[in-house]
Amino acid sequence: MKYFLIRYERHTGLLKGLDEFGSARRDEALQARFQLERASDGSDDIEIALLGAETLDDLRATHSRYFQREAPIAV
Repeated sequence: MKYFLIRYERHTGLLKGLDEFGSARRDEALQARFQLERASDGSDDIEIALLGAETLDDLRATHSRYFQREAPIAV
């Protein structure tokens, strides 16, 4: 399983960031999530989510709301 760290802007519905971590990097993914949450200063407008899926396509199928509008991002 891979882990995907998502940064989503609620008021625009825009996917602002997506980072992929391999299964062996779960702890690194969790630390990155916590760091982003601290940096967001508790903003209700930015949603930080760490989700597991076999592939990005699987994630797009199960969590499609995050992918309605995407900013240009590197994966």
